Amino acid sequence: MSPEKLGTGLGDRGLISSAYDVGKFAETLFMTDELLNEDTFDQMINWFPDNEGGFYGLGVNSWDAKEWGDVWGYTGGIDGYSSALWHLPDEEMTIVVLLDEDTNTTPDYIIERVLAVILEDEF
Repeated sequence: MSPEKLGTGLGDRGLISSAYDVGKFAETLFMTDELLNEDTFDQMINWFPDNEGGFYGLGVNSWDAKEWGDVWGYTGGIDGYSSALWHLPDEEMTIVVLLDEDTNTTPDYIIERVLAVILEDEF
């Protein structure tokens, strides 16, 4: 398929990936020095307030997930789909959820439920 037919013509150019691939990318980005050198990584996580109660770095958000601590990641959606990537640096754990927006839930809600089971917290 030609690049013109992929995606919706927006800045994302219709990048297609699986939750597994996104998770592997995030773990490599956040937990190794294979993608970024230390100075570049430090610039990426130099947080600025996002005026929504969280923080924004270079291409990544940070927020406090209360019972699970700091989260680095991103949530978003386009054209009927929504996604969330949560990396918990203190737990060295990454969870990715991709959803069709016709569901009655959100990726963040699913991640919170998964964390409650994995980390044995009450939800």
